[in-house]
Amino acid sequence: MKVLTSLTILVVAVLMTKVNANGQKFQFTFRGTCWTTNAAGRFIIKPANNKTLLQEYTLATKATSTKGLELAYYYKGDEHGDTVEVVNTKDGTTVYSLFGLYFSDDFGRMSVTNGDLTQEQSIDYIYTHQVDHSAGSSLTTKKIIMDRNGKPRNLLFQGQMYYDIVPDMVHSNMQICTGTFITGKPIGTNAWPLPTKLQ
Repeated sequence: MKVLTSLTILVVAVLMTKVNANGQKFQFTFRGTCWTTNAAGRFIIKPANNKTLLQEYTLATKATSTKGLELAYYYKGDEHGDTVEVVNTKDGTTVYSLFGLYFSDDFGRMSVTNGDLTQEQSIDYIYTHQVDHSAGSSLTTKKIIMDRNGKPRNLLFQGQMYYDIVPDMVHSNMQICTGTFITGKPIGTNAWPLPTKLQ
């Protein structure tokens, strides 16, 4: 039994390494709003941005500080798709996963790509820590940025997200949120060769 358990752990570790070896983290900027109601039952609008998303991390984990942390878009961060994570600013180490952007090419769905496979449009289902099914969706654009010589210089990810925050121990009211995101420079210490094609 111990041998079987050890073998299972080893197989899972190898599979996770294989998945994550294909990915890279990028600076992530989010700007949006959340609709909810106040104590009087009236609709109010709250800002949604990097600061409030980091606050969501503290609410979920009971962390007392976000110092030394930032948000990252993790390309191929999971076997189901990409993720948005709270990471260590210095080395990009994952601290907490906020969103999963999954299943754009599963269950009969397909992304749309251009002819040379340097740009992709997809509808991703958004997963959070709150519920075990999708909490929203994202219209996501992925693009390889080329230099003057036609060689890959960076990857760009941007999109429009729609997602729910449901009432729980730390959220008193239902919230419906929407916003746009865009990525910046790669972060982390691992060297990663840029792809010439997205698929």
